[in-house]
Amino acid sequence: MIIVTPIKHYFSFKYNGENIDNVFQYEANNSQQYYESNPKALDLELWEFYYDMFFSKEFEADRHGFLNYHLNAYSGNKRDFIRLIKKSPKLIPHDVLDVYFRLAQEENNTELVSDWLIIHNQPADPNVDKNSLGAPRERIKLKRLKKPDVEKHFMERLNVVSEYTRKLIMTKEEVLYFLQANIEGFDPIQEIKKIRTQGDFKDISGAVYDFYWQENTYLSPVEAYCRMAWNNFADLDHYKSYESYKSNFSKYSKLK
Repeated sequence: MIIVTPIKHYFSFKYNGENIDNVFQYEANNSQQYYESNPKALDLELWEFYYDMFFSKEFEADRHGFLNYHLNAYSGNKRDFIRLIKKSPKLIPHDVLDVYFRLAQEENNTELVSDWLIIHNQPADPNVDKNSLGAPRERIKLKRLKKPDVEKHFMERLNVVSEYTRKLIMTKEEVLYFLQANIEGFDPIQEIKKIRTQGDFKDISGAVYDFYWQENTYLSPVEAYCRMAWNNFADLDHYKSYESYKSNFSKYSKLK
């Protein structure tokens, strides 16, 4: 039997009536006084919240942002949070998900968790030093390209006038900020900010795909690059869903 610390110690929440700080923070159904008399109730609510936000298709486009937020908000050892997430497909209480459904979905749910761990370069070994985990963001770890190559690529593709809008797509400062927020080796590390550029979604999609195409190795999951673009550029709202964008990821390449 797997025993873990109650989930309320890992996920950020506010009691009913308190102002939440982030769209991914949980607002409990009841007051603090209620949970003092019903200690298990809050844990069940949080398990249901986690299951709905991370495993359901309804919030598919937000699942990584959701988990990143709670990892970043967790004040304890980040490795403990990661251990919980790795075990979570087997831990969902039967009050939240019927045991037979849980077993039926366990393989798929485990893959979703693995995708998050891979994208964020989280080590499988729980004894790895906490500082090696990196920031809780989708920072791409370069395998083939060098830092100057990456900067040159994005400057040539995004710090230029768009052939579609006839406007400067991004300033040099905006491009550098994007690189610092998303690619290892570019410092200082910045927070991810989703912006709308002065260009067209085709400019963004093509630039990110061609970065992936040049960097692509068996260690470079395409999901990481799609997520990076989706989480940083509001221009991609042109697509009705993340899945729609991902299925068209290579469409505007200038290198293929």
